[in-house]
Parts: sequence; C-alpha cells; structure tokens
Amino acid sequence: MIGALCVAVMAAGLLVGTVGGCGTPDLPNLLPVRLDQLGALLEDDSLTDEQRAERLRELGITDELLIEFLLGLDGPEQPEPDEPNEPGELPQVLIETNFGDIVMELDEDAAPVTVANFLEYVEDGFYDGLDGLGATIFHRIATAPAVIQGGGYTEAFLSNPNTGGKDARDPIDSEADNGLTNDRGTVAMARGSDPDSATSQFYVNVEDNDFLNYDPPDQPGYTVFGRVIQGLDVVDDIADVSVDGETPTELIVIERATILQGG
Repeated sequence: MIGALCVAVMAAGLLVGTVGGCGTPDLPNLLPVRLDQLGALLEDDSLTDEQRAERLRELGITDELLIEFLLGLDGPEQPEPDEPNEPGELPQVLIETNFGDIVMELDEDAAPVTVANFLEYVEDGFYDGLDGLGATIFHRIATAPAVIQGGGYTEAFLSNPNTGGKDARDPIDSEADNGLTNDRGTVAMARGSDPDSATSQFYVNVEDNDFLNYDPPDQPGYTVFGRVIQGLDVVDDIADVSVDGETPTELIVIERATILQGG
C-alpha cells in the first residue's frame, strides 16, 4: 500500500509545486522528507518495490502519514464560485445570407427599446421576406464609416436606388447614450439626420468607428444594440464585395432571420 500512496504523493507534489518543502503552505513539514527527496527515492530503478517500501519506513513515512498528507492537499474550504450567467439571458438572432450565416447577440439591458424593435421585425418576417413583401438585402458597403448596412431594401434597389424600399414601422427613440460603442463586430441602428429616426435598417461595424459614438453635445451617436458572436468572417466577406459608390455590385440577401433564444 505504501508504494501506491507514494506515487500519489509524487503526483501531488508536481501539481502543487512543492519542491522546496515537504508539504503545502497549510501543511508545513508534515512529511519527514522533502518531496524532491521522496521523488528521487520513488524513481530509483535500482530498488525493488520491497526495498523501496523498506527505505520509506526507515525514513519514518507510514501509510497513515501519507494518507493524512494527501487528504490535506485540498487545503481550506474554498468559497463557492459565483453562479455563471444562465444560458439564453440575452437574445440571439441568426441572419442567414447567401454569403453565410451571422449570429448576433442583442443587449436588451443596454438598449431595450431598440432590441424589442429589431426582434419584432424579425418575428414579422420583415427582413427575410416571410411577410410576403420581399427579402431585404445588404444594400450599402461603406469604408468611411467601415460598415455593411441592410434591412430596409429589397433586391430591386440594386437596379434602381429609388425603388425597393420596404414600408417600416414608426421610428424609435435613440438609445445611443447607453455606453455601448461602435467597435468592430458590433451591431447598430442606421438612421437619418434625426437621432430618433431609426426604423428597420441596421449595420455591422467592420472596423472601430469611434466617430459614430454618442459624444455630446456635437455627436448624438448611433445606437449600438448588439454584437456579432459568430460569422464575423462572413461580415468581412460581404465588406469585400466590389461596389459602385457604396452600392454592392452583387446581391447580398437575407434569406432567413430567426430568433435563436430570448426575445
């Protein structure tokens, strides 16, 4: 038995890193030898198991002592860790495009009005055309600011920018002062010159766009309400599409928009 216990002691010594003393900070000098000395004895291939056990007994290492040492390695009782966040606390939306899938996590705590508005458009089939009025596209790819923008026009926009606009609901109040910033991969609402004019259109920041942030009194900002948690490479692929001005030369369509959780 003592041989098996010593193997456990040796492994424990490696785990806690106690090469300079025969124990842990909570168990100083519990064993009558240093762990590195004990390790050398255990690794001595010239000894048989019987000879090794005998040498350990000569050093005063008993089964009971080893058991006491091993039991003490757990140390004092540790405080209970904080409970992890429950899965599904924040809504997630899957945006399936002909370029690939994008999953967005929406911060309803920071932007409750904006998230509720966005989710309602998703549920109504506005973005993917399940409302019977046509799927929306990413109609704008810009470099200053570096964004891809969609959610307001159908495919008809590509042939005539004066057509293809879908009728949106009433605009919502800005929540740009919520502390979220237009960093790469975040999702925000597009709007007109009036800060309270956002409806259905949204954009994804391809790069950090600090000048879109809320910074009174001169910058009313654009409301950030989520972030891309999967598919940022798809965002980059869309951003790489060639453009005519800021209009993509290829069709980038939202084929399906689905609430994965929350909402």
